[in-house]
Amino acid sequence: MKDLFNLLKVIYAIRFYTKDIHYKAIGENFWADHLMADRIYDGLDDFIDDINENLYMGFEEDTPYSKDVLEAVIKSIPELDDDMNRNWESLYGMIVAALEIINNIEKEYEMPQINSLLDSLVNDLQKKKGLIWRRIGVI
Repeated sequence: MKDLFNLLKVIYAIRFYTKDIHYKAIGENFWADHLMADRIYDGLDDFIDDINENLYMGFEEDTPYSKDVLEAVIKSIPELDDDMNRNWESLYGMIVAALEIINNIEKEYEMPQINSLLDSLVNDLQKKKGLIWRRIGVI
């Protein structure tokens, strides 16, 4: 269940960091950054809910307390930089980390129901990763 907790933590971190980018967008790319952050943010709350309800509760495990998750999230959110490209690079790295965690979970649990949910999350994160890649270029 450690990987599930780490997945929950990184999705929350992506959620909060994306909103930081959204609110701190400035300059000539303000509108594009502001809207892209919204697009990346969209749907993350549903995936957080799915992880808790379908994975934790589906395995008949107690969902972690929000306080415990948020304490871990706070430690994992990067500082926002004045250089927006660095912020997007940090967010890109967080998405890559989430995809690696999902890969580990899929290897551990060979269950179609789990893989279906995780495949949806992977599909969503891959699109978001691609948007960031287009914004900042090849990392």
